[in-house]
Amino acid sequence: MQDLRLSIENVGAINKANINLSGLCVIAGKNDTGKSTVGKLIMAIIKAQGMSSKKSKNEIQYFNRMLDLLFNNQISFSRGSSSKIELKKDDNTLCSVTIQDNNCSKFNNNEQITRTFLDCTLLQTPFVWDLYDFFHSIGALDIERKFYGEINISYPYILWDVYKKLVVARQHSNTTSQISNDIKNIINGEFIKEENKEFAFHRAVNSQILKISLENVAVGIKQLGILQILLKNNYITKKGFFIFDEPENHLHPDWQIKFAKIMISLSKKNIPILITTHSPYMLEALHKYGKQEKVAVNFHLANEGEIRQIGDNMKSSNERTLNEIFHILNTSSSILDEIE
Repeated sequence: MQDLRLSIENVGAINKANINLSGLCVIAGKNDTGKSTVGKLIMAIIKAQGMSSKKSKNEIQYFNRMLDLLFNNQISFSRGSSSKIELKKDDNTLCSVTIQDNNCSKFNNNEQITRTFLDCTLLQTPFVWDLYDFFHSIGALDIERKFYGEINISYPYILWDVYKKLVVARQHSNTTSQISNDIKNIINGEFIKEENKEFAFHRAVNSQILKISLENVAVGIKQLGILQILLKNNYITKKGFFIFDEPENHLHPDWQIKFAKIMISLSKKNIPILITTHSPYMLEALHKYGKQEKVAVNFHLANEGEIRQIGDNMKSSNERTLNEIFHILNTSSSILDEIE
């Protein structure tokens, strides 16, 4: 297994982070502790490097563009401060970034990064389905732009990136077909693109197929439906880094546990995954399924400006880190006790 590590200094709510991205990486903690920032930084690095390799060798320009799209150019709140990000693989630096006053001043990269990751996908919310028609219109405007000049419309880039992967399929692979079937069994149906290019949720009812419009599909089903389509369209691969930002949102605890099992199945196929969460159900399920399937899961605590593992080796680190995570997350119980 490759040893992949990310270090961060002075970015947003993060003062210092040392993150082990090998295997399945999990970052847990309360809100506003920098968990989402980590995913956005990984996406910015991989996307910027990918664009520069396809177009021109100007990584700083493309990384600054990603900072604009993902952070609205607010990656640091202290004027004059410097932020640093480094991604290493087996002691080799894949990428080293320095940011000064919310702009990238240095982007040193190793061409191994494009051979390691071809793309990055960040899932934050299932509401991309609710913006499906809007993004379809954006695509039409993009065609008009080529004829009539610049047409500027602001839209959430992360959702746009997911939308494109829902509507455009890559060459199919059978390596994750069983996982796609597992999702179908959980949500009791599947998302199908109709002849009119729109999606509908298909469910078997009394030996007939009931087609349900997206407006009438439960949010939790939409959440798993995105994963179902991305598997079918072959975007979840060893070369595509996948980030799930608090996937427990909109999922019943039972489905959180089932979702965790799916993540372990994907990680077992060496698909790079980062999960941020504050759900005890998700954490315990990832820990137990990981041990059961002998999948490396690295847990990290996000707290008071730091993101780190606690301990010297993976086994003791996971146990000690999880104990501290549960201790912090369970403070809500004491608040309820005070109400009593």
